[in-house]
Amino acid sequence: MSSRAFAARTREVVGLASPKQMILSNQRKHYPGIGLLADQERDPST
Repeated sequence: MSSRAFAARTREVVGLASPKQMILSNQRKHYPGIGLLADQERDPST
């Protein structure tokens, strides 16, 4: 899968119509609603 196809599929899953709806922070674009869990929030069994 190409990076362009991955980005298009991710936007579809998140519900963004275009890349312009992504959140810009420190010159990097982020998908709203997607994030990494902090160590405290992870399940200790994994």
